[in-house]
Amino acid sequence: MAATVATAIVQQKVVAHATAMKGVPVYYTGPSLYTQLAGGGDVLQAQSIMLKNIFAAGVVADSTGTYWIIPILTSGPTTSIKFMWVTIATGAEVAGSTDLDGYHANLMVWGN
Repeated sequence: MAATVATAIVQQKVVAHATAMKGVPVYYTGPSLYTQLAGGGDVLQAQSIMLKNIFAAGVVADSTGTYWIIPILTSGPTTSIKFMWVTIATGAEVAGSTDLDGYHANLMVWGN
């Protein structure tokens, strides 16, 4: 009986958490001066897309197929997310100070 009640409580919390989460489509433009991940990365603030917290984001290629835009998340919900830009042809992170504002991608970010 106790295990059944505990399972029901956990299920309710999972359902409540999942229903509070929403996916937000974001038309994302690269930065004019890219900062490599070691220096802080390309940061998207949750509040800039009308979210309080970010739980996940998808990996996408930019619209030209030149770069992967890879989300880097800390554990748990966070108020910002970092993106690492990687050249698809070489697999290397883009050099610091590279102008990426001519590159765009349609991202999906999940949060509440």
